[in-house]
Formats: sequence, structure tokens, C-alpha cells
Amino acid sequence: ATTGHRYWVHDVESKVNGSAYWADDRGYLGTDEGRVWILEHGKTRKLLAKIDMDSGPILTTPTAANGVFFVLERSKLYALARPAAPAPKK
Repeated sequence: ATTGHRYWVHDVESKVNGSAYWADDRGYLGTDEGRVWILEHGKTRKLLAKIDMDSGPILTTPTAANGVFFVLERSKLYALARPAAPAPKK
């Protein structure tokens, strides 16, 4: 904001080791509790998802390439993709 006015704040309930990753008007954050938070970009706070990875802490910035979202935790790399759209009915 050019005025310095804060639009919103969201508590992610844990330490964040990496940076926020912004893509497709969404912000992605990984936390020490092994959660990925997805927030919509904008002047109002809108939580799109809170994903519990059932793993250790997420120690780096999540990233994406070629339609795949990558999350690295202590000993595992997750590659996540959206489900394929259903085939049109004939």
C-alpha cells in the first residue's frame, strides 16, 4: 500500500522459515507445524485452504513449475497437482 495502511493480518499459528510464494493471485506459506496456508491476494483477507501435510516442518519456500506445486519438509519432497478436470459428458 502506498499509504502504509495495513489491509489485513493472518495468524498462521507457527513459525515460518521460508518466504511467501505468490502465484495466480494466491499466497502460499509453509510452517514449522507442517501446514501449508493458501490465501487469496487482495485488500481483504480470504483464507482459501489450510493443508496439514502430516509431516515435519516445512523448512523452505514452497514453489511451483509446470502446474506442479512443490513442498519440501525435513526428509520428503511433495509434488502436488490439481486433479484433472472430468471429461465432458457426451
